[in-house]
Amino acid sequence: MNLYLLRHTQPDVAPGICYGQTDLGLAASFDAELQRIRAGLAEVHVDHVHSSPLQRCQRLAAALAAGKVHQDPRLMELDFGEWELQLWETIPRGLVEVWTEDYVQHAPPGGESFFDLQQRAISFFDEVSANNEDLLVVTHAGVIRALLAHALNMQLLDAFRLRVDYGSLSQLELQDGRVTVSAVNRRF
Repeated sequence: MNLYLLRHTQPDVAPGICYGQTDLGLAASFDAELQRIRAGLAEVHVDHVHSSPLQRCQRLAAALAAGKVHQDPRLMELDFGEWELQLWETIPRGLVEVWTEDYVQHAPPGGESFFDLQQRAISFFDEVSANNEDLLVVTHAGVIRALLAHALNMQLLDAFRLRVDYGSLSQLELQDGRVTVSAVNRRF
């Protein structure tokens, strides 16, 4: 089984804005990014396409899928709660510092921790890996980092060392009950 983790393309959001589960549209560069991704995936065969229900993933997944796209809320980005759509610089510095010191266990007010995100991502992975099919999963950087950290037995606190660019592909292989990472942040 191969699990191809594809991060969505550039969203339409101003720099410095905190966003996670906010349903953002895509930047004007979407068509050009889509063509590069489509060409890069030309030799990749998948049995099914899964996607976060947020439109920045759903639109890319629909453009790449030959059939139905399976939406799954477990593939959504981190919920930043009250911080969603706020400028990072306007969020009280003390609150951000507490969160950044242990974002694995601490959640922004009204949001979720990175540990919570990883648990839902692992739940998705465990469910789909039982089918032994090759899947394309269009999702977000947080979900991709969480699954890569899980596969690499990496401390979740270190997951943000992994670079996951817009439109990049990471790949997990599951064979004989063992998960390996075949690619991280492959750009097209």
